[in-house]
Amino acid sequence: MQKNTLLAVIISGAICIVIGFGSGALLTKPNREKIKSAVAAVEAKAEEERTILQQEIMTAKQEITIAKDEISAAKSEIARRADETVNLKQAIERLGNELKLITAERDELVIEKFKPRTFVHDKDTLKGLQGVGVVVEEIPPGTETSGLTKQQLQTDVELQLRQNGIKVLGNEQYKNAWLYINVNFIMNENSGLVTYSISITCQQDSLLVRDPTKECSASTWNSGSVGLCGVSKIGTIREKVKDQVNSFINDYLAVNPK
Repeated sequence: MQKNTLLAVIISGAICIVIGFGSGALLTKPNREKIKSAVAAVEAKAEEERTILQQEIMTAKQEITIAKDEISAAKSEIARRADETVNLKQAIERLGNELKLITAERDELVIEKFKPRTFVHDKDTLKGLQGVGVVVEEIPPGTETSGLTKQQLQTDVELQLRQNGIKVLGNEQYKNAWLYINVNFIMNENSGLVTYSISITCQQDSLLVRDPTKECSASTWNSGSVGLCGVSKIGTIREKVKDQVNSFINDYLAVNPK
């Protein structure tokens, strides 16, 4: 503003000189030269002022451009931080949901561990079974001629179960429940007697009370006997096995009536 005022004063002064010289007979050659010099000085000053003004305008434009760039960078930074805030909130929400799930699972395990339990008799553990598999342990050698073989016992037991309406599960099905048949004996050649033992158990997948996440196989029903017989009567052990299997069948049908 001060520069513009100064320029106006200079121009006004030059005009007054021209008018002053032009009002009389003073417009001689020397005076004309003075006027030209004064006008040239005014024009030079005006040009200088224009150059300075243009430089100032250019500088102002550059500063405005820089300011715009800084504003744009600031907006980008604000947007980036806003995105980070949203991502952080989402991560916190996910962690919160995971914590809820973990807490719910923990509470479920605690409830399962300490909920009231009913201790049942052997036969009550058979309730709800849809069938059982049959696994016969290897028979000691020397009984083949009397008919006491692993395969014969397998056939006997499966037939008994089917005749009484109990489903016999195949190898791929009886993973949860099966009858385990174990027959052992000792032959005394001097006395001609055989000492034998029969053990039949129903094995089922079970959970540990102290840690319900641990699963294992447990005997939930069992029956057995021991006895003596002559070597020539060793085949009668098959009948003793059938007697024990009948005990299982009776208990099974008692809790799973047709």
